[in-house]
Amino acid sequence: PKMNQIVRCKACGAFLRQGDRFCWSCGQELAAPPPRAPAPRPLPEPEGELLLLLRRAHLAQQRGRLEEAIYHWREALKLAPDHARLYYNVGLAYYQWGKVEQALEYWERGLQKNPDEVRLLERIAWVLATYPEDRIVDGARAVELAEKACRLGADKYAGGLDVLAAAYAAAGQYERAVETARSALEQARDKGDQE
Repeated sequence: PKMNQIVRCKACGAFLRQGDRFCWSCGQELAAPPPRAPAPRPLPEPEGELLLLLRRAHLAQQRGRLEEAIYHWREALKLAPDHARLYYNVGLAYYQWGKVEQALEYWERGLQKNPDEVRLLERIAWVLATYPEDRIVDGARAVELAEKACRLGADKYAGGLDVLAAAYAAAGQYERAVETARSALEQARDKGDQE
């Protein structure tokens, strides 16, 4: 029997599994995938493969294995590049990993695919309004995105108004921020939301 070839990342020297296209240690994309061992069974059809990647990504993210989750989300994007929610999920994993620039990049790419995706609009607006580093904060853009999210229905729940209030505050529109925050609080009370 032939031994599997040992493959290492050229950037950090970490050992890789055959077929990896992304270094689990340093995040480096590999220029060409290492050789794969022949599959013992037929490969699933694209829909089945996508479902498998989504399950793996969700599971890895739930377990806090964010690098692995990102790998699976990105592989899923190769199969469904027009699916805006996949960009949201990749961005969320990067954000949870502490890589806000990469998160924003993926969320913006998702907005290019679907400019009316409320989840993306709110998430980007929230980060641009509340991130603790000034180099990330962009109050004007946060207001633009949060107002659009509200026009698309986010104003129907307190969380959407909360994002808009934070955006107004980041843009220096403090009176509007206070007024919107009060509306969010009233709406939450009316619906019995204790948060």
